[in-house]
Amino acid sequence: LIENEDNLFISSKEGLKDIQGFQEVARNKFTSSALSEHTNYRPWGWYKTLEKSHFYKVKKISVSIGESISLQSHRHREEIWTIVKGSAEFYLDKKISNLSEGQSVRILKKSRHYIKNIGSSNLEFIEVQLGSYLEEDDIVRYVDKYDRKLIY
Repeated sequence: LIENEDNLFISSKEGLKDIQGFQEVARNKFTSSALSEHTNYRPWGWYKTLEKSHFYKVKKISVSIGESISLQSHRHREEIWTIVKGSAEFYLDKKISNLSEGQSVRILKKSRHYIKNIGSSNLEFIEVQLGSYLEEDDIVRYVDKYDRKLIY
C-alpha cells in the first residue's frame, strides 16, 4: 500500500515479486506532480508545494520561531506572500516592516528580501510565484546564517 495526498496504490505481495515491474507501474499510475509535491525541510522550517503550472506555483511556508530565510532575490519570478499565522519582520529593498495575519506583500523580480519569525509560534504564509522560471535554483542568496551556498 502506497499513499500520498492525491493517490492510493494497492497491490498484493504476489504483484510485487517483480520489483522493476512494480516501479514501472508506480511511475505510470502516480502523476509526476503528485510524487514531487511533498514537504521540503530547511534549516529555518519547511515548505510544501500546493499547486504548480508553467506560469505559477503556490507554496505553504512555515518558518520556525526565531528563524528567518536568507536575504535573497530571484531573477525570473516575482512572489506574493500572504501571512496566515503568526507575525514577522519583513525586509524588502532596504525597508523593514512588520507583518501579521491577513497582510500581503508583493516582491518584484530582483528585489532583495527576507522574512523573520518574530512571534511565539511558527510563522506560516502562502507564497504565490509568478514568472517564466519557477525552480529553486532561481534563488540568489546575499546573506545566509545557515552557511548555505551563496549563488551569484
